[in-house]
Amino acid sequence: MSNAIVPLALLGSIGSSIAGVAYGVSTEWKFLGLKKEAPPAPVVTTSQATIFGENDLSASTDELIVGAGEGEEIYSSIGAEAELDEAGLYKTSETLGAAGEDVTTLDRLAGTPITCGETEDGMTTGLQGFMLRHGDDNDKYYYGCASLDEPGNAQLGKYGKQGNSDQGRVSGLSGKSAICGTKQAMTSFVLHPNRSGSKVQYKYDCIDLKGPTKVRTATTRYSRYNEDEDLKSLADAALDIKCNNEELLQAFGLEKSGNNIRYIYRCVTPGYEED
Repeated sequence: MSNAIVPLALLGSIGSSIAGVAYGVSTEWKFLGLKKEAPPAPVVTTSQATIFGENDLSASTDELIVGAGEGEEIYSSIGAEAELDEAGLYKTSETLGAAGEDVTTLDRLAGTPITCGETEDGMTTGLQGFMLRHGDDNDKYYYGCASLDEPGNAQLGKYGKQGNSDQGRVSGLSGKSAICGTKQAMTSFVLHPNRSGSKVQYKYDCIDLKGPTKVRTATTRYSRYNEDEDLKSLADAALDIKCNNEELLQAFGLEKSGNNIRYIYRCVTPGYEED
């Protein structure tokens, strides 16, 4: 395994105008370098199909392993995980824009990009999770970035499926998702409405991972959603997306079922080696 560090400047990142890349599913899997027949199709619930798509293997809670290419000896791995404070919140944060009579919840989220840049040592970082909190004076996104040894190429300017914004309310996020590929991790995201604000989607960036990876899908608990409180309702629910220390965030989407909301998300373990 190479110990060389490959710094990658994510220039342009969220501001990139590169067209989105469709997410596809391979019909073959490589387990630690050995090509085998595809496993049986995972069971997909209606809610998961809405978030990730019926043909997307992220809808399965099974752990999948994608092997390295033939002769590949360089592995991506996590150099240092994201830092948490004593309250269990990620130390990096962004304050949402001020609320106003003509400013919707989705306007505020769209004005707050979450971006993992480079460390002082020039190492590329990827998201491990994010949290939204409501305060008396402001609302904040807290998010964590982990450094990567041996990252691959950046995949910038991807777009999630566009849909109705529900007049800018949190419920407009239902069914919208950001999905990196099975051998990728997310480096940044921002909510992206159209000019009129009637439609919304996620715009996001991904980084390729080298070597075998393992992915898993998780959900937050369901929490009561109150439209009258909207963003406060989402923030107070503390629906934290938080991958483990050895994992990076790969995909997420919000699901609304009746008056309840939750996040479905996917984490990836880079440089995975089976015991």
